[in-house]
Amino acid sequence: PAPLRTSTEALGHSLVCEKSNFRRDKSPQRRLVETQDHDIKTNPVVFVLPECPVPSKRLENLVMGTRSYYFVKNFPLPELITCKFINTFVKKGRKTALPGLGMAPWSSPPVWKNT
Repeated sequence: PAPLRTSTEALGHSLVCEKSNFRRDKSPQRRLVETQDHDIKTNPVVFVLPECPVPSKRLENLVMGTRSYYFVKNFPLPELITCKFINTFVKKGRKTALPGLGMAPWSSPPVWKNT
């Protein structure tokens, strides 16, 4: 299926949601993570939502090797469009969250911290 893309034009940023399978070597999302320039000016907020409940070590090593990340557990997706989240993470461009990757589990709602 085609990726679901939602643009928030008023903010000048986009939130892209795509279903992926990181186990496949030719996964477009996997290639994006492997080759992406992690310039926070062009990618202020990055989310990886693995399809499986426990991500593979390969995915975890790939993503964790690029930057500091947090594990977010029981994250309510509507939080992505709250003013607090947008003002704190999208506009300032300092945060990256990867729900599903094993760091320290947080309860819902998560306590966001600087990376």
